Amino acid sequence: MIISKNLVTNTEYKLFKPNHLFDDDNPVTDINWYEAEEYAKFKECRLLTEKEWLEMPNGYIYARIWEWMSHGRDNFKLMRGGCWRIYEDYCKSPYKIHNFPTFKNKNVSFRLLKD
Repeated sequence: MIISKNLVTNTEYKLFKPNHLFDDDNPVTDINWYEAEEYAKFKECRLLTEKEWLEMPNGYIYARIWEWMSHGRDNFKLMRGGCWRIYEDYCKSPYKIHNFPTFKNKNVSFRLLKD
């Protein structure tokens, strides 16, 4: 099992979706859960579970962006991390939130896990 050290970048995502607007090494954002899942399958990987995310070496540092997790509850998907752009409490990595899988904005990204 290999967890990507970095979030998926715009450059990587643009190879998958050529019409993606950005082409740089910043984390890809404005991606909903379905798009993240589709990309993960394309790369023959998957999104992390909450447990895997928490076990990463940086799982408890201050967060700068939300990350989609592989699961959720009811009709919602889990995001872990936080965002320095919103509220101070959202910067603490133990913070989690459930959101609609169609939700996307500039504060949400994802990383991959290869089994």
